Amino acid sequence: MTRIQQVARTLGRQRGSMAVEVVILAPVLVAVMMLVVGFGRYVDRSADVDSMARDAVRAASLQRDYGSASAAAQAIVESSTPPGVSCGQASLGGTFAAGEIITVEVSCKVSFDGLGFIGLPGSATLTGESSAPLDVLRRTS
Repeated sequence: MTRIQQVARTLGRQRGSMAVEVVILAPVLVAVMMLVVGFGRYVDRSADVDSMARDAVRAASLQRDYGSASAAAQAIVESSTPPGVSCGQASLGGTFAAGEIITVEVSCKVSFDGLGFIGLPGSATLTGESSAPLDVLRRTS
């Protein structure tokens, strides 16, 4: 038997192995890709929630009284909420007086719709918090 015949015989025995490997590996690769997409969505939405808290505390720090500051913070949260995210009431904390520090906390629920078949939960709750000082020379009431 020649060398060419031996190689042909060996290749003939391995003919279906590539199809089996693809059938086994394809679902695993799709699941890994979906995990990467889910993790990316989580990180992106986490940054969005932190950004909302930062913008809300900045808007609140420009107001003259606690009620206006709370309303301004909530307006920022409502206007900057991305799709697939639902946020509750923005919580304003701290002493609203010149020279003091105020804090805004935002809690949002992020949806993982479309990624449930790989075992991700339906949603996750993310919390963002940011603080800002009130101007020492600002008149507050």
